[in-house]
Amino acid sequence: MLDLLRMGNTIKDVALHLHVDWNMVKDIHKRYLKSRYSHPDIRHVRRIGIDEFATSKGHVYKTIVVDLDTGRIIHVGEGKGKEDGHIGMV
Repeated sequence: MLDLLRMGNTIKDVALHLHVDWNMVKDIHKRYLKSRYSHPDIRHVRRIGIDEFATSKGHVYKTIVVDLDTGRIIHVGEGKGKEDGHIGMV
């Protein structure tokens, strides 16, 4: 299933192909992503970029932290960093 998602198929496409519920595919994918990316190794990160973006008509915000040398996403947090008082990293 994860291979099908990695190939660019949507969750809906994978669920239809495997004859399973969309929620099952989504849950498995979320658990995989959390286990794979929730604790990134930041020992070699030298420079970061931080940005905030709206996810829903300017009312729901996320803050993203990126390793500027590799382009790798290090952290995505809820809200704006300044509003929340912290970014929640390290």
